[in-house]
Amino acid sequence: MLGVVVVYQYDTGTALWSPMIELTMDQTAANAYYGSSLAMIHDSGTDWLTIAVGAPGTYPGFVFVHRHLTTGTSWSNQSLTSTASMNSFGISVALYGNVLAVGENAITSSTGKASSCM
Repeated sequence: MLGVVVVYQYDTGTALWSPMIELTMDQTAANAYYGSSLAMIHDSGTDWLTIAVGAPGTYPGFVFVHRHLTTGTSWSNQSLTSTASMNSFGISVALYGNVLAVGENAITSSTGKASSCM
């Protein structure tokens, strides 16, 4: 089963939430748990919307970063994975400005790890 993240946008004129886009993995991996963790940030200075979506269910786990210039219609996508032999990469994600922190909760020594990307 593949996951999906649906992004909605609020229309102040109609007072309704409408689907903006459905985000999916750029890979077909069963039980990846795409969408089990996510973070979103809007940079009002540049008008970029960035959404990081975790898919920790397949070894070693992935995070997909989707970026959108809110004045346009296209999205850019990038997939990230662990640089070490970890499990559950993407179990948690957090965005702050141009920094992305990614949690991994299972490695061979039974301890967790957090990674960050700038």
